[in-house]
Amino acid sequence: MSSAIVSTVGALIVATCLSCFSCGIVVSLAGTYFARFPRDKLWIRLAAIVGTLWAIMDTVFNATWAYKWGVTYFMQIEKLALLPFELTAYCFVMSTAVLAVQLFYLYRLFAVSNRNWVPVAVLGAISFGCYGIALYMGYVCSQNPDNILAFAEIRTQSWGWFGGVGLVDLSITALMFWYLVFKPKRESGGMVKASSPLKQVVLKAAQTNALSAVCQIAIVILYATYPTATFYTLFGLPEVKIYIGSFLATLNARSPHASGAFDESVSRTSRGGGKGGFGGFSAQQPVHVTVRQEVNIDAEDDDISLGSRKDALGLGEGSTRGSFPATAHYATAATPYRVQFDRTAGGDAEVDKGRPLHVPHNAF
Repeated sequence: MSSAIVSTVGALIVATCLSCFSCGIVVSLAGTYFARFPRDKLWIRLAAIVGTLWAIMDTVFNATWAYKWGVTYFMQIEKLALLPFELTAYCFVMSTAVLAVQLFYLYRLFAVSNRNWVPVAVLGAISFGCYGIALYMGYVCSQNPDNILAFAEIRTQSWGWFGGVGLVDLSITALMFWYLVFKPKRESGGMVKASSPLKQVVLKAAQTNALSAVCQIAIVILYATYPTATFYTLFGLPEVKIYIGSFLATLNARSPHASGAFDESVSRTSRGGGKGGFGGFSAQQPVHVTVRQEVNIDAEDDDISLGSRKDALGLGEGSTRGSFPATAHYATAATPYRVQFDRTAGGDAEVDKGRPLHVPHNAF
């Protein structure tokens, strides 16, 4: 009896603690996002708000489920045999969050892969199929509120959901790593920027959906190893927060000064090397500008002769620097220029250097 309590109620309580901890991380990521990107597009801000509220709602369901089993129904076998409403809600809430985040990463994959729609269409179809399985599981649970064994009867369907979602997550992670990590590294000869290795690993894991994939693999392993226990909830209850946290971390990984760029490799893999077709999420390439200032020196025959000009500048007949023409152009950087960048469709920049500085002959 005690071992059964530990493997069911005990595992659920620990999983709820992990769920609350991960919810705090999501709220922190949301606060960081709204502080850094207050002028993002409306639909992006709404997605961040809905995702954060969705994670909080899921955590509330997890907490009430743990309280019900760990306090209200503790050691009451007949009560523990009831199928909790929170499990039914979990099937709907969790599957909706997973589908939404997977579609977000498929949208990114479509952009960074030069609009390669084939893997996106295939993986998207699998995602919607898994969502249908999860909705069916929730429906079965809602029809059997007095028998928790009803959840065990849909074990075959749950394997279809676990397997399908795991396949989509692993495929997205592998493809995103190829386009965002391996391909840019190969094209740059192995030179990779890394200000902080740990930070780079965490950001790349979030940007490529690796955290969600690892979570899903852990759920499958625990669900297969302990079929009569609830150890799978150790990753199952924080699952919604892991998916939504990956989404928010990807938003925060952008530079606040680069017009909402997700990552630098978007521009390299987009057609034409310019702005990535990301609906506002495009990387901007640095523009290197060399500015030269010309000084025009006009000689006036009635004021100064060519010979006296040579003497004034130390360029006499014996000078080793050669002759000095009547009109000369010298490069100088005495006066700063106003440089105006105007990005065109090809990613070029135009520089307005203004009017050349005119120096009268008596300046020497």
